[in-house]
Amino acid sequence: MYYEKSNNCLWLHSNSNLYKMTITNEDSDIWKGHLEKEDYDSALDYCEKRNKQFVKKVAKLYANSLLEKKNYHEAALLYVRSDEFFEEVTLKFLISNQNSALTCNNNFIELAYLEGFEEKLSNEDYTQRFILATWQVEMILSEINQYDDVNKIRDVTENLRNLLKSKEKYLDKVIILYK
Repeated sequence: MYYEKSNNCLWLHSNSNLYKMTITNEDSDIWKGHLEKEDYDSALDYCEKRNKQFVKKVAKLYANSLLEKKNYHEAALLYVRSDEFFEEVTLKFLISNQNSALTCNNNFIELAYLEGFEEKLSNEDYTQRFILATWQVEMILSEINQYDDVNKIRDVTENLRNLLKSKEKYLDKVIILYK
């Protein structure tokens, strides 16, 4: 047996035969091994560096795992990087009664607007943009109703004003009058 490093091949021989084994793409599926061990960080890191076509799949599996472990905020951030449909993700959080993962700073809905779901929508998808923006307003109003602290209400109200300004073209004019 002889290993030829320059060609990445292994030569095997017997009394009657000579075999050449070429080693190609040996580490292409390492990320699958990490997934089997539930080492999602390593699998995601590997895919980001060497197998970009699997990043969305690994992000989805990782987010599902985090959701099962009730780590909702991290799961929300990973779902943005996945190929999971926006509606399915939000339903998962609503079923789990985890509105806070959808409404907190750096929330899933806002990240979805910034990093991917909005890109998937064409300019003609006005209805879906309208629904998402209206839903964001509703979630913030619901958050305001949860607080008794005037300072906290003031902060959330300021977030609402900022949202109304940024999503003005997608919201009903009656809602915009609030700002």
